[in-house]
Amino acid sequence: MIQWATFFSGNAILTLRVVVLYNNQPSVKRCLFLLLIITWSLAFAFTANTLYLLAARTYYSTDFHLCASTANALLSSAIFVIPARFELVLLR
Repeated sequence: MIQWATFFSGNAILTLRVVVLYNNQPSVKRCLFLLLIITWSLAFAFTANTLYLLAARTYYSTDFHLCASTANALLSSAIFVIPARFELVLLR
């Protein structure tokens, strides 16, 4: 859970730093905050989807005393790609 808190706060701080540059343009500020909320929502949705898919096919091996999942979450890479694209938009 601490990873999500640092991830969200890092993106929020970066967004606020860019918003300060566009102080006289409210439309740009609104777009940046809207993109930030969309990014957070999509990252959370893809994370929840990935955890749901992985948990559905997880089993416990009594021989080795460990858990394993046989599921393949195809959209799990989007968890990292979406925030990276947002940061690229901010850094342009």
